[in-house]
Amino acid sequence: MPWSRWHWLIVVALGATWILDGLEVTLAGSLAGILTHREALGLTDAEVGASATFYLAGAVIGALLFDDFGMLRHVRPEAALGIAYNVLIAFAWAHWAWIKIATAVSVTVFSLSMLIIPVVGVLSGMLFLGERPTAAEFAALGLVLAALVTVLMPARAAVK
Repeated sequence: MPWSRWHWLIVVALGATWILDGLEVTLAGSLAGILTHREALGLTDAEVGASATFYLAGAVIGALLFDDFGMLRHVRPEAALGIAYNVLIAFAWAHWAWIKIATAVSVTVFSLSMLIIPVVGVLSGMLFLGERPTAAEFAALGLVLAALVTVLMPARAAVK
């Protein structure tokens, strides 16, 4: 199928959804800690977690009620098995591990580890998939590594 207006529509829609999802996750993560303060709502950690669970349940129920599942008959069993593996094992395990690491280390260390994710992704693609990164990708990796070096360098004493 040649690239068409429909493909651009899908790319733009997915990009907008990705941006909005990132914004929502950032806002929810920022507000979760504040909602537990007595001056705010004074919620317990369990109540904040339950609110996130209800939000997710609402999204899933809405998708089940309003989505068109007729297109699923075109999905081959092999593809369905691959999707199920990615959702249930790869993504679920990665999310669990990410949360465990996020709660086990300091914010500074965790923030720095977030910068390494694209580096690991590109290096894994080269190692396991035989991908050949472009010059722009190598430049981006260099900038990420430069940012890490800048943050990790010990501070110099102030000149008086």
